[in-house]
Amino acid sequence: MGSVYNKIKNYRPEAVHTAFSLATAWMLVSAFQLFLHRNSGYSVDNIRFVLQLNVGRTFVLVITIGWGLYMAGRILSVSSYSRATGIHSESSGKRDSAVEQDHFRRRLEAALLLVAVFFYGLVTLLSYRSDWFCGGFLLVLCFLGGFCYQYQKGWKASVVRGGAKPASGGIGQMILLGAAAGIFFYLTARFGVVRIQTYSAPNFDCGLFTQMFYSMRKTGRMVTTLERDRALSHMAVHVSPSFYLFLPFYAVVPKAETIAVLQSLFLTLAVIPLKRICSSLKMSETMSVAVCIAYLFYPVLISGTFYDMHENCMLPLFLLAFLDCHLRDNRIGMVISAALTLGVKEDAAVFLMAIAVFIMVTGKKKRGALLLACSCLYFLFTFWYLKTFGDGVISDRFNNMIATEDGNLLEIVRTLFVHPIYLLITIFKEEKIPYMIETIFPLLFLPLYPKHRERFILMLPYVVFNLMPDYRYFHDIGFHYSFASCTMLFFIAVLNLKSIYQEHEAFFGPAFVVWPLTAILFFVSLTGSRFELFKEAGKEYNQKNYGKITAALNQIPSDASVIATTFLCPRLADRDEIYELYYTKQDAEYVALDLRGASTEYSVDSYLNNDRYETVVYETGLIAVFRDKTYSKIQTGK
Repeated sequence: MGSVYNKIKNYRPEAVHTAFSLATAWMLVSAFQLFLHRNSGYSVDNIRFVLQLNVGRTFVLVITIGWGLYMAGRILSVSSYSRATGIHSESSGKRDSAVEQDHFRRRLEAALLLVAVFFYGLVTLLSYRSDWFCGGFLLVLCFLGGFCYQYQKGWKASVVRGGAKPASGGIGQMILLGAAAGIFFYLTARFGVVRIQTYSAPNFDCGLFTQMFYSMRKTGRMVTTLERDRALSHMAVHVSPSFYLFLPFYAVVPKAETIAVLQSLFLTLAVIPLKRICSSLKMSETMSVAVCIAYLFYPVLISGTFYDMHENCMLPLFLLAFLDCHLRDNRIGMVISAALTLGVKEDAAVFLMAIAVFIMVTGKKKRGALLLACSCLYFLFTFWYLKTFGDGVISDRFNNMIATEDGNLLEIVRTLFVHPIYLLITIFKEEKIPYMIETIFPLLFLPLYPKHRERFILMLPYVVFNLMPDYRYFHDIGFHYSFASCTMLFFIAVLNLKSIYQEHEAFFGPAFVVWPLTAILFFVSLTGSRFELFKEAGKEYNQKNYGKITAALNQIPSDASVIATTFLCPRLADRDEIYELYYTKQDAEYVALDLRGASTEYSVDSYLNNDRYETVVYETGLIAVFRDKTYSKIQTGK
């Protein structure tokens, strides 16, 4: 009886390995079957979807693939141990060899199971995009990650013999990071380009910035007629001299598409200072790469590019560069990155103010005080400049915090002082809760870790710009207003991840692995449907229509003044005088109308049946171009 028990005991580890192999195979088979049948009848959330799947085939595939994974694990564990030690396992002690091989198999099996489950969830989200499912699946993934971490944590590199060191995997990790950066850049840049080429990008903000760069290339000034319905420098609306960094690239390729590509490039380049920050925090190479991948697939960044170009796209790179220079005590780098940050927009100073207070609280009092003083002075200067030489400061987006009808931003201080609870009432409105989930859940709620409370200072811009106002675009990740504030959240998450890992490694060990997986899942859940634009743009029928629109717009002389509907503005913006029909009170020589959708802004019949206008091009339900025959007389009259 004892001998039977010993045999069972000896086979117990193999039973565990077999169970892991079968579980991995089960997840992979389920994922592939779901992918193959996702469009063949019932939706995945319908119980009748099960009727499309064959039980016998599923059973055979699970057993076959599971057996293959089991045998592959055995072979790879022997091969890896032999390469790592520089000797064959038979020439060393049998017990040590068996222990080392078992450690390798555990690590491999844990990784494969985690990847298989993640892949299954990812495939599900391609067909069933539900934030609630995504959140629940991530909880399962976190528990599974903890279990797998405990299962494989017996592996130790220090026991490798022969003086050899196991491969660090640094090259492979950098290739992985490079691939993630390439995917991010490609998806965001292509999306921006396709929006322009399919006439899906509106005047605000694609058209106006295209005309602005046209003017910068021609005269060096940021003049645009599309922003305020008159010839006005963009510097009169926002103080954004950092835009001149884009000009050399636009000068070489003067197209609206160039601006979209540059936005993606700046967002992608932010991963460089982020990687250096991880190094300064003494994170392992694996953890650093995981953090950078989590950044690249953070839904806020990708979603923010869906509404075309905005100067805020420069802030993640400049803010992370400043924080990197701060951690490395690189004073010259701090000055340059701070200047570039301030040059993005007048309210960028608020982000540096928060960082300055954080620096003061964490020990660098002189450095923080100097940064705070410079940021405040620049902030006040830009307010004075816009009020004196520009269109004034845009304060109406904070009207919900201003009690008087003719009040200014200083009224916000009064509101907070006499009625402080109003801030919480404003922040925790129902429509803002989804935004909080979409911005903080992909960060595994790491910014809310309560032990290092001084880090909450860096959340102030998130509260001020995204949660405090009622302007709906501020708390919508589909716009660019979250780029900078959520970059600050991400930095807090990085700091807290390092702290948690140091203090509670046994419990939170797999957190840094789960983080990038979380980001990818939320990326698919929140943004996956937007990429249907690629499919629609490629259809032959749509391509013909886009070609007709382009041909019609080419009938308008490049030096003529134009009034156009919003989606036609970017293509026509390379000229001195162009106005958006919805906002304008001006006259122009040509009028271009987008007829693809029903609109109450205009009636094409009012142009077709008016002797004042000559029909240049008219494609029913597609595009119309008219020339105002009286335009020269109007100009003379002026």
